[in-house]
Amino acid sequence: MDVSRQTPWVTAPVPDQLLLQGQRADLRSSEEFRSVFLTVDSIPQATGSTYAEIGNTKLMVAIYGPRTSSRKTAFSENGRLQVYVKYASFATQVRSAAAGQTTKERDMSSLLSRALEPSVQFHTFPKAVVDVYVTILQSGGSDLAVSISASSVALAMAGVALYDLVPACRVGVVAGELLLDPSLAEEASEEAGMVLAQMPNVGEVTQFVLQGRWTQEQSSAALDLCKAGCKQLDAAMRECISDHFAK
Repeated sequence: MDVSRQTPWVTAPVPDQLLLQGQRADLRSSEEFRSVFLTVDSIPQATGSTYAEIGNTKLMVAIYGPRTSSRKTAFSENGRLQVYVKYASFATQVRSAAAGQTTKERDMSSLLSRALEPSVQFHTFPKAVVDVYVTILQSGGSDLAVSISASSVALAMAGVALYDLVPACRVGVVAGELLLDPSLAEEASEEAGMVLAQMPNVGEVTQFVLQGRWTQEQSSAALDLCKAGCKQLDAAMRECISDHFAK
């Protein structure tokens, strides 16, 4: 299942319209991100927070805690993350009347939690919980990858001890071409998709999601493109954090 796939605002163009003479509709190269904007401490009440815009994908992350867990579970010395992803009612073309989370949101919460957990030093907040709330304001493509990257920055801003930041990238196959950071229209026309989250300075992959059919050559090239994209995004994430503390 590709939980990051969303219903487009308009009917997605056919692949030939997305790639005219090898050129993407938004004039990016196949290895180029959409515009990246990150800002921190956007929610004063939160322990740490991030607002992220990558292209038309816009979301907020709020971190609360560590706090004493009220969940009655077996005794554990380590802390844990509690992740909750929700699409704003206006984020996608399809409106949800569900009071709680949809299946898609629950699946995305689970994937996000698994992507972040290897980076967190849980022993530093024993028997406590850190809450991660992600609100997707506009679904513009690569939602899961953007959520992972923004949540990692928010955890760092909350003072949660991390082994490394976790940048994440999506690569899609459209008309046989590998495209980094696909837009919503590109994602809707994908033949296959890959999401990679990693701790680049530790050298550990924390999340790897595949959708669709891949040749061995394609998957290898897509993995290399994801890793290169994560390295670029890692630099932007660190710059955002360092710029904040330099003020």
